[in-house]
Amino acid sequence: MGAVVDSAVIDGTDPAVVVSAQELRAWTDAEVEAATFRCCGCSVEMYPKAHRPDRRVQAHFATKPLRQHVNCTLVDETAAAGGVIAGGSPGRLPVLRPTRLVESEDRKISGEPAASLSPSADRRRTSLVPVSATGDVRRRTSGSAIARSIRPFAAAFLEMSAEERRGSPIELPGVNADRYQFAFKGLPRRDIVRLPHRRVLHAQLRWTGQISDVDGIYRVELYAGEGYDPDSRRFTRPWTLVVDHRDWTSGQRNHFRDEFASVSGAARDHGLTPWAFALADQNPAELTELTLTRRAYVAFLPGQ
Repeated sequence: MGAVVDSAVIDGTDPAVVVSAQELRAWTDAEVEAATFRCCGCSVEMYPKAHRPDRRVQAHFATKPLRQHVNCTLVDETAAAGGVIAGGSPGRLPVLRPTRLVESEDRKISGEPAASLSPSADRRRTSLVPVSATGDVRRRTSGSAIARSIRPFAAAFLEMSAEERRGSPIELPGVNADRYQFAFKGLPRRDIVRLPHRRVLHAQLRWTGQISDVDGIYRVELYAGEGYDPDSRRFTRPWTLVVDHRDWTSGQRNHFRDEFASVSGAARDHGLTPWAFALADQNPAELTELTLTRRAYVAFLPGQ
């Protein structure tokens, strides 16, 4: 089996829509079967694996039998320790990365780049046109790639080199930063501080962590905070995701719990680090609490 990746492009979308395989667990089987997915790095056709709910395995994309990635910077980055390749060798197309978060599928999407983003070389070739009968994929400049949740952005962030993070444009609701490097912020590992700006916050999860659900509020303790106890390997004041799910559908709740359980299971089974990413607001009255209400604003992924 070839290299596996978290995200792929939905074929025929313009602007290109990047989707995580884990997001497909919220789709129906008919919706998955009706879509064609292509690699963000070389446009080879991909297919989703483990895209049905499974609390031990993370969903992912893989190449179809007898198909291979060709001159694919993304696969090289994913296979390299720490994603050391930045930009790829001459002749390779840049990796298609999500640029804008667009939640509503019925929102009219302009083909023009977002006006708030300053010029960047990384906005080249940020869309796909449909594949011809001969398999010839033609890329053109027609605006920025979009994603429907924070997860494809988080997956891209983990895959990127430091150089790519500095140059790649991004536009997220309420975030006054237009590059990946500044739109994401790692939470202090051994301290609780006031966070001055809205960012995509990220920190490790505990392998043995649980979701507390009381009165329509999920609480997820992160593996960072104040007062670390080496005996229990826990923090007395951990950073905590506080997720109000009272307006969610039952499917969104099931998907949230499945994603949390599957990333913990994958991390334990393969010796990986489980991560939480959230476009959240800090509670000014209790700084440890990171609050959010939208399902699309939180994701759990396995890292290196």
